Amino acid sequence: MQLYHSISKYLEEYFYLVYKYYAKHAIPFFVTYYNIDISETVWEDQSLMSGPYERIGSLSGLKWKKYLLLPVFYIEETNSQMSAEESGYQDLGGDTSFVIPTEFGFEPYVFDLVKPYCIHPIQPQGANYPLLKVVGVEHSTQTNITFTKLKAETEQSRTEEQIQSQVTDVYMFLEYTKKLYPLDIAQSLLTIMDKNQSVVSDLNQKFDSVSGLYLLSV
Repeated sequence: MQLYHSISKYLEEYFYLVYKYYAKHAIPFFVTYYNIDISETVWEDQSLMSGPYERIGSLSGLKWKKYLLLPVFYIEETNSQMSAEESGYQDLGGDTSFVIPTEFGFEPYVFDLVKPYCIHPIQPQGANYPLLKVVGVEHSTQTNITFTKLKAETEQSRTEEQIQSQVTDVYMFLEYTKKLYPLDIAQSLLTIMDKNQSVVSDLNQKFDSVSGLYLLSV
């Protein structure tokens, strides 16, 4: 077989564009994401094939890690399902899907929970979105760096407050570094960033464009 050398790095550039750039710079939709904590979850493997007795409640062994302000991408419109009964119309919930890149550093699972978050222009407190349950996980490629498409449906008769007792750790996503940090570390980093912006703003006000020097009063 004849050896050859490519003039351009098309494959490398395409890989970087799709899995590195788009994974961080696409238009985000922020959610609170509850990721199953595999190490802390208690599974029933004697009376049942596997899994807890119930997912939410005092009898459940499921534990979640809570990710605040996690961006998801390419979210689809929720497909509502209605049923006409003798008692009237019933809302059977709906389903949607969205994409999470593996660059965020965690593995999504079926039965993860998602609470969409958005500042609504009419409702200052934010729109009241329902709690969603992940029912399908699909990887775009079988590589270490890829996109994961999650299919989710409405969690019936459950609220976000009911699962707080099953949360083991709380993390926060920082837009500046595009990474998840424990909540206390994230708050410290935000404080440092805020102080840094204050210092930069004060120094810019002392800059003299004529001399090109910073004029400091002693």
